[in-house]
Amino acid sequence: MKRRIFKNLFSLSACVVLLSCGIFIWIYYGGISAQVTSRIANQAQHYAAVLNTQGGDSTAFLSLIAGDDEERVTLIAANGAVLYDNRAELSSLDNHAARPEVAAALQSGKGDAKRRSDTFGRDIFYAAVRTRAGEVIRISKEVSDVWGILDRSAHWIFLAVIAALALSLVLSRSLTKRLLAPFATLDLQMPLQNDTYAELSPLLLRIDAQNRKIAAQLRQLSEKNRELAQVEANMNEGLVVLGSDGRVVLANRAAQRIFGT
Repeated sequence: MKRRIFKNLFSLSACVVLLSCGIFIWIYYGGISAQVTSRIANQAQHYAAVLNTQGGDSTAFLSLIAGDDEERVTLIAANGAVLYDNRAELSSLDNHAARPEVAAALQSGKGDAKRRSDTFGRDIFYAAVRTRAGEVIRISKEVSDVWGILDRSAHWIFLAVIAALALSLVLSRSLTKRLLAPFATLDLQMPLQNDTYAELSPLLLRIDAQNRKIAAQLRQLSEKNRELAQVEANMNEGLVVLGSDGRVVLANRAAQRIFGT
């Protein structure tokens, strides 16, 4: 019973630890995603506002202010042609008019999207804003997906899980001992005098009732034995009782007188 309780407690603790770890990673990823989405959206709005006020050649201006940005900055014409990109050669880029974030920006003024790169195991977030000139400024940033976060943080996650499981092991043993302690001190002779779990009350009541029944049966048996002993003692006839091995088990006084013993 002790081993079963410990096994169940530890299994439950391990499941909670692993589930909590998974939820934490997912929440962490969600927080990063929300932060990146907000950041690139604000950056796209900022670039669009600057382009709206500066006039002149937008591509030349972007090359000055966005060339060293960590995020990828792309300027797209109203027909989808790429006018500027700080990360790629224009000749290698196809028409972007069908990209969801670009199409949404051309239609409603702004748009966003997220696409996954299975090759690199990363999610790419996009935010696009239309300028007064009808062009679209788009900001994109790569973020590790959930599996990428796991891969990068596997060492620390492993240590944290091992530490949590070790703590669960210690707590499960301690809790098992505490749960079983009242059973070790149960007085089954006086079951109603035990100070233990309320859930054990029906069992203790049944034990008490059984004890009372056994005590009553023992009293009845004792009375019958006394009656039989009195009858044997007052009999004039000899009474000898032999066991299965042929030995004398009982001989009353009359039998003893007859046999002279």
